Amino acid sequence: MALRSNDSNITLTLDAIPKVLTSTRADKINLKRILSNIIQNSIEAISGSGNIHVVVKKSKDKVKIEIADDGCGIEREVLKKVFEKGFTKGKSNGSGLGLAYAKKMIEFWNGKIHVISKPGKGTKILITLPVEKSEAKFICDVEALTSKSRFIAMLDDSELWLKRGEAFDKGSQKLIAFSDPDALIGWADTQAKVGGIDDISFVIDFDLKSHLNGVEVIDRLGIRKQSVLLTESYSDAKVVSLCGARGVPIAPKSLAFSRLDGF
Repeated sequence: MALRSNDSNITLTLDAIPKVLTSTRADKINLKRILSNIIQNSIEAISGSGNIHVVVKKSKDKVKIEIADDGCGIEREVLKKVFEKGFTKGKSNGSGLGLAYAKKMIEFWNGKIHVISKPGKGTKILITLPVEKSEAKFICDVEALTSKSRFIAMLDDSELWLKRGEAFDKGSQKLIAFSDPDALIGWADTQAKVGGIDDISFVIDFDLKSHLNGVEVIDRLGIRKQSVLLTESYSDAKVVSLCGARGVPIAPKSLAFSRLDGF
């Protein structure tokens, strides 16, 4: 496949097993964002014609992604800083969030990212992600998952997180915030009687200081297909098992509203 960028001829080759990445914890939206940013960096590192090679391989317990280019390479002192938030080199419009964001997300997925580069010799980025045995789906972009819903019902007994969730209340989409699970259940029951709840997305905190936890609220309402569970206990075997058995995606609180954090 041939790409053209800034009047340069760049050949991008892809060697990948179809759908192999779905066996990892990585969610499609954020992984696509990360890989697109890395490939764009490679394009900008090439002057004139050049090559970018993307390889995706799977072993028994790991998925390996390798993105290599024959561009200008990275100096040793710069290489030490590429994962620092806010650091950018040679980009007039660079935010310095690209590789810092990539590292943060990949480590959340229990993976690793490593950069190998020499000036004039090109750059190779290696990403390793473990094969996820659990059926639980891990996401980080709550906005994308709820974007088509007319209502977003958010349940959290923390005022701070309810306030952050107010960013969703825009345009034709309405946020309804609850701090008490019984209040949410009552509201949802009423909505089901008068117009149905198919156009409502539920963003629910797992760690409620209540007689019900987030999974129990989801079970009570029968809303597994339209819910996201927020928690910082996303590595807890019990939480993963509960959500995996129900098909309810898990979103870590610290990353769920990443756009609001400047990513």
